Amino acid sequence: MADYKRIAEHWNEVFGKTETGQIKTTDVGHDDLNKALDWLCFNSESIIDFGCGIGVMLFKCCLRGTKIHKGIDISDKGIRVAMELQRINNFEGFTFTAGGVEELDKIC
Repeated sequence: MADYKRIAEHWNEVFGKTETGQIKTTDVGHDDLNKALDWLCFNSESIIDFGCGIGVMLFKCCLRGTKIHKGIDISDKGIRVAMELQRINNFEGFTFTAGGVEELDKIC
């Protein structure tokens, strides 16, 4: 992951300032994105989010009925926040991994 060091440092700084709390609705605050997530989650059981940040889109998918969620991000702080949000919200069926594109090879 050395190639991503500068980018990871930037996102670690951004996500290090993130507050955690309850995720109660499917709404992401943008109509087109809500429609896209509705389409993505319809009849889907599993979702992968490469570049998941703090996992918000995965949590919104979970609230739409998906069961298995894999989040990958180069920011270890983003992943830690995602795991804290999962814990706070009592969400199940999530796996979060800090890493880059090399993590995709481990899935298949």
